[in-house]
Amino acid sequence: LTPIATACAARSRTRRVPTKLLFWAIRFRLGSRCRRTSTDVGRAVVNIYADDITLANLTVENTQPEVKIHAFTVYGENNTRTIIINCNILSNGGDTLSLWNGESGMYYHHTMNLKGAVDFLCPRGWCYAENIKFYCTRKTTPLWHDGSKNKNQKFVIKNSFFDGAMEFRLGRNHLDGAFYMINLNFSEKLIDQPFYLPESAPGPYKWGRRCYFNNCHRQGGDYNWFKDNLTTADESLTPDQVTAKWTFSTAENPWDPESNMPSVLPMAFLPKPAENNKDISLDPRLTWVAGRNANSHKIYFGLDQSPDYVKETTEQCYSPENLKPNSTYYWRVDEVTDVSIIKGDLWKFRTKNDH
Repeated sequence: LTPIATACAARSRTRRVPTKLLFWAIRFRLGSRCRRTSTDVGRAVVNIYADDITLANLTVENTQPEVKIHAFTVYGENNTRTIIINCNILSNGGDTLSLWNGESGMYYHHTMNLKGAVDFLCPRGWCYAENIKFYCTRKTTPLWHDGSKNKNQKFVIKNSFFDGAMEFRLGRNHLDGAFYMINLNFSEKLIDQPFYLPESAPGPYKWGRRCYFNNCHRQGGDYNWFKDNLTTADESLTPDQVTAKWTFSTAENPWDPESNMPSVLPMAFLPKPAENNKDISLDPRLTWVAGRNANSHKIYFGLDQSPDYVKETTEQCYSPENLKPNSTYYWRVDEVTDVSIIKGDLWKFRTKNDH
């Protein structure tokens, strides 16, 4: 990381409210004149040139005002196993979040507000993104993927929402890529334009158009091009199989970021079942990642949006009993530290129909 990011990331260790990094950064060209030199601080606000970096509980914003230029906020080069969680990554211009290791890059994003113009989530390699709120600043496309180095490279987006200041398209890619889009919701500003090959692309796709959808919906009515087709993927997948572990399983060195997620946030996070999941069994096992300094966890659970207190435990799991079918349950985990109780987010899931 650049020194400013390292210093401010340290400040976020004990704060519930994200630390802010604000900086004006512009790169007009993406060719040799834009490459890193020994005196260059980097093309973005936060620049990552190492493996196993986590950004957590941060607001990072490129404050330049233009929408028709490249204006990186987070940029990565030759990096892999990068985690960005509970962050606001913001720009008015394009390429907001650009992690570009096309050979072996693996990136995990969870719970973010992401703003930008064209191609503002544009990974090269493998990427898993969940619970993201996208906001487009102009009539362009938020999604882009380069998976041209390996047919098994994937870009997964789950449980996310897309909106914009004006009409927008969903995505494009100049090079081969594979998009898996599960449980997405779009505002009425999404226009009727499928993913497309831009005129500036170097040639046709080697492995064909690969865009897979399941349970995606638009306010004001759906378009035919994002109807359910996940079963047409090579592996004939079900939505539950599309996980972070599955996403990175085809890399040379597979990665399961959720299996050993560090306690990088002050509050409990990464609930399972995932936020707003449906068709959950009537005897689920609820789990979460503990807050950084938690000694124990106060669990709240019930059918009301102000769930009842259940118990305090040192375990990071809870198994409720006698759940009703086809019902929405709410739960929360407050973290008990040496100095305070850190209130958690309110999560919910819906049980399956028992018929």
